[in-house]
Amino acid sequence: ETGIFAEIDLSKGDLCLSINGVPAISENVAVRALARSQGNVALLMFPLANFWRSMVELTIDARYDRWWKSGSECVLFAGNDDSHPINMLFNQETALCTIHDNNGDVQVKTMNTIIYRVMKLLRESIQSYITTPKKKRDSSRSLSVSPSGKLQNPSDVYKRALVKLDEMRESGRFSEAQYATAKRALTENAINTAR
Repeated sequence: ETGIFAEIDLSKGDLCLSINGVPAISENVAVRALARSQGNVALLMFPLANFWRSMVELTIDARYDRWWKSGSECVLFAGNDDSHPINMLFNQETALCTIHDNNGDVQVKTMNTIIYRVMKLLRESIQSYITTPKKKRDSSRSLSVSPSGKLQNPSDVYKRALVKLDEMRESGRFSEAQYATAKRALTENAINTAR
């Protein structure tokens, strides 16, 4: 494969949490953040397949041999030739596990409880970037400003501001006219700062 992600270990179903520090709250925001990146791209990923493997190892009795048919399907064998294999399927949307061909020996309630709680925390974390915070952040200091007040990387600040403008327009907090005015002011400020 070729492209900027050719040499990294990404699997189908992995969750992208952020791109270059921009929360991937939607597909459009992720695509824009990726399009605005120059050179190296920093991704924060959550690999579901690895998570599921860890959950199976943690919660399923060691007497079962495991064979991963795919990243989201595990077959359990009881170790003797007479036993029927048990198929565990993980849902790509909910991440929860269902069992097929189970004789009642394997329980996934504990596993699904843990998976549900982890996925809920991830959803809430991402949702916190979408909703307006109840407590206003101190606007006197930006993450891209050092304690001395010096701008650390103006191009990063500009990229983040553009993504935030796009988000505000998509969520309806900015009209097209307000968006155009804000983008023009941001562009002029970036040009003047670069001089």
